[in-house]
Formats: sequence, C-alpha cells, structure tokens
Amino acid sequence: TRDEVLKGFKRARTLNEEFKVSVGRGNKTDYELKRKKVEQFEETVLSNRLKECLRIISFKADTVLVAEFLKLLVSFENSANEELSYTFGGIFYHRPTLVKKTLSKFTQSQRRYLQSRLTRGWMNFVVDKDTSEARIKSQRRLLEQMKK
Repeated sequence: TRDEVLKGFKRARTLNEEFKVSVGRGNKTDYELKRKKVEQFEETVLSNRLKECLRIISFKADTVLVAEFLKLLVSFENSANEELSYTFGGIFYHRPTLVKKTLSKFTQSQRRYLQSRLTRGWMNFVVDKDTSEARIKSQRRLLEQMKK
C-alpha cells in the first residue's frame, strides 16, 4: 500500500543516514553493522517498496509519493543501486510533468544529481517498454529542457 511505501522510504533514509554518519568514524564494527543493515533493508524491503511505488504512480499522480521518493534518492547518493535509478526512470515515464515540478523544489546540486540518475534510469526503463518513437522523443526533449 501507499502507506507501506512511504514508511519503507522513511526507514531506508534513516538507516542510510545513520550509515553515512558512521563512515570514517574509526569504529569499523559500527560501520559494518550499519552498512549490512542498509543492504539487507534494500534487498528485503526497499526493493518491494520501489516496485509498489512505480505501480501506484503508473495509475495515479501522487505528489507526496514522488517527493518522498526523490528525498530517498538524495539520501542514497552514496549508493550504486541501479534499481533506484530504474524506478526514477519509470516514474518519469508515467508522470514526466510531475517529476519536473517536484524536481524544482530541490537545490541546484541535488537537481543535478537527480537528473543524472533520471537520465540513466529513464534510458534503462524505456528499453524494456514497447514505446512509441513520439513518446520517447517527447520525453527526451523534456529531459534536455530540465537540464537547463
């Protein structure tokens, strides 16, 4: 459900922020424990929440869900998890105008980071879809406009 997705995003952000604070603190045990917690949560819970988020967004424009997803992405700037980018690409595919509007609420440096994840994720997402050339061109144009 939507509430489970939002709770999952919040928990993932909390775990990841705790992990990032532990980096370079000299306590290797604490660092390893927090890293493992984040990785386990990503594999067992977050992955399902990302799929559910994309399913919800494909049916309904949900401003709060998109904003919370983008906050999650900003928190996970330290992660190479491509599922995050793929989900972002899918959200854009279904709700490009909502993504553009929501991105404008982030700082310039956050937007640059988010747009790089979006570009990668969107390209990976559309490869899996039977999408018209017109839709691809339209969304590609919007992506380029958003970079300005």
